[in-house]
Amino acid sequence: MKIRMIIIVLITLLIGGVIGHMLPQKNNSEQSIISSTKSSLDTSKYELLVNRIQKEFTMEGYKEILGENSDIVVVPDIIAGQQDIPEGLYLRNKKFIYKNSNNGMIIILSISASEKRVDRFWDHSINYAKENYNSETGIYKDTYDSIFPDSEVSIYDFRGDGYSLSIVGISDNPLNEDVFTLSQTAQFLQELEKYLN
Repeated sequence: MKIRMIIIVLITLLIGGVIGHMLPQKNNSEQSIISSTKSSLDTSKYELLVNRIQKEFTMEGYKEILGENSDIVVVPDIIAGQQDIPEGLYLRNKKFIYKNSNNGMIIILSISASEKRVDRFWDHSINYAKENYNSETGIYKDTYDSIFPDSEVSIYDFRGDGYSLSIVGISDNPLNEDVFTLSQTAQFLQELEKYLN
């Protein structure tokens, strides 16, 4: 009877240990699948594009200020975990900042390695202008407040073959022209497009 009880206890411990060991392994296994998917990301087209932009791309009136320096905005871990790992965003992203002293435009260009695609694919197109969204006389006049900035912001975001690209145009629109920031950002993208694969 004593031997039978010892065997039952050992089997129970063994089963509990196996189950307890399998649960973390399942999570590790899932993480391994995710990590191997991310780490198998082919960054060659991204690297080629970044090098080409660094060495060849210029836009009249604009000066790129970061050069070879990297500048990453830390992202919250809540979306995809820590990003300071080999397959994380920080090691597969390059930011450029272009300033135009003639018209006050700032263009921020961010390129990240991404999956290969056959065609380009738009993710976002966003514009904010005070005339539209913080005007004393506009459609949203009930939300007007002088505390909000006069800056305009335009964002284009799309994916290409092996890269994801975001362009942010920022301006105070000194001449108060219609769609100034949006058109300047579009012109920048039109020139940049010649360098995209």
